[in-house]
Amino acid sequence: MLEKASHMSNTIHNQIPPHRTANTKTRLLDALRVTWRRWRSHVGKAGTLFTGPLVLLAMVACDGAGGTATAAQATSTCPGSVSLAWSITSSSGQPLTCTQAGATNAALRFQSRTGGTPVFLAFPCANSTGISNLTPGLYDVTTELHDARGARLATAPPQTSVPVAVGRTKVLAPVTFAVGPGAGNSLVALTLETEGVASNCQPSSSGGAGITGTTITIVRDGGGCAPAMFIRNRGGAQIGTYQVNCSSPQIAGCIERDETLTTTGLAPAGYTVHVRGKIGAVDCWAADSHLDVPASGQLQTRIVLRRQTAPGC
Repeated sequence: MLEKASHMSNTIHNQIPPHRTANTKTRLLDALRVTWRRWRSHVGKAGTLFTGPLVLLAMVACDGAGGTATAAQATSTCPGSVSLAWSITSSSGQPLTCTQAGATNAALRFQSRTGGTPVFLAFPCANSTGISNLTPGLYDVTTELHDARGARLATAPPQTSVPVAVGRTKVLAPVTFAVGPGAGNSLVALTLETEGVASNCQPSSSGGAGITGTTITIVRDGGGCAPAMFIRNRGGAQIGTYQVNCSSPQIAGCIERDETLTTTGLAPAGYTVHVRGKIGAVDCWAADSHLDVPASGQLQTRIVLRRQTAPGC
């Protein structure tokens, strides 16, 4: 029985042609090659699925900034942007306009955290806000208020580690510029004239206004008295002083039109100057004049008093 089985096995083995073994090996190798190509194809498609959205995101981000770019171009040709809003006050906290502050622009300096040359931007002061493109990166930002000559009027606290991203606008923290410490205020020079006559102090019989006393009060635009001290000058020589006191105005003698009243006691802001020219106890001449005191330089103003119709005038 064993011999018969062995004989049968040898017979079957001997009946398999030699070329069948070689063909089987070839088919196996071909199948492995097909499987490998299919696997690489699936991996490639998966890579496309990941790469596609990245390109789309880069194009969308750049389009939001006003342009389009491929993923490879995005970081090199598509900028980010920054925006800033600002306001101005005097050293005492009173709001100022750009004209009152003597300001021309808000100047920004961007220093990359990785080094290199700083980037400078400037926005017109009167706009109160500004926006500009900027290369993406991480920056430290300083902001200053400048006059027409480029001189610094005020500096805002720095903003550090500010990120600027591709295709996005980074809104900087709003800044408030405090302009003009008390000792550095502009020089304000006033002259007083009466309308239609040649002299403030000469009597009406001599062609003058006949003023015998003068009071001056100054009120800030937002309210509150501005108790400035004026120096009275004539011909380059000091002839006296006048202290503004709104609650109890000082009554000075007549201030003639060739006198100049000067002070540095008014912080940059808007004011209304109330001047009264008295004949005896009656306010017969009056002027209410608005002043915009700048942060630097000198303000010269001529205040014209007009005759009142009160009894006794």
